[in-house]
Amino acid sequence: MRIIKKAIGIIQPHIVMVFSVLLFLSFAMVGLAFNIAINEYIKSGAESALNEARAVYEGYDINEASMIMRALGGNHRFMHSNVDVFAVRGTYEIYEPFHDITEIPYSVHAPMISEFLAERQVSLVLTNVRRLRADNHTFYVSVLPRSSGALIFYLDVTDILTFTTVVNRLLLVSVAMIWLISMI
Repeated sequence: MRIIKKAIGIIQPHIVMVFSVLLFLSFAMVGLAFNIAINEYIKSGAESALNEARAVYEGYDINEASMIMRALGGNHRFMHSNVDVFAVRGTYEIYEPFHDITEIPYSVHAPMISEFLAERQVSLVLTNVRRLRADNHTFYVSVLPRSSGALIFYLDVTDILTFTTVVNRLLLVSVAMIWLISMI
């Protein structure tokens, strides 16, 4: 009888340890899979929305495109964000030829993005979609070159990345709680 009780006393902590390790590994795998999936979803969705928006303006010069962007007002959506667009000259200066007529201001993010691109001397000829972080915001940005400058398309994905961070923290807290409970 004593041998059985002694064996149980020795085996029991090992069982709890194995259970804790397996639980941690399973939550780690779920967290990793979630992060890979959500980041790929954000990237592919943002690229798709930006490419669709670029296609609308493909055949227009900067003045025509400025008038169209005022009329459409960001009709390409990804999650709860609109793809916004603004025009810049070759010096990264925001170009608003019809501001007096429409009186619709550009998004508050346009000057921030323009300044970010100017500081880093990002080419206004390259058209690939890139991710950039400026002033605690994360954007996907695409450039449509024009003879007198470029159209800058952007999508603010800050909210969905904040959601991802919250889910990661909840997952971490749940792992810690389960680990603490299993140690009692």
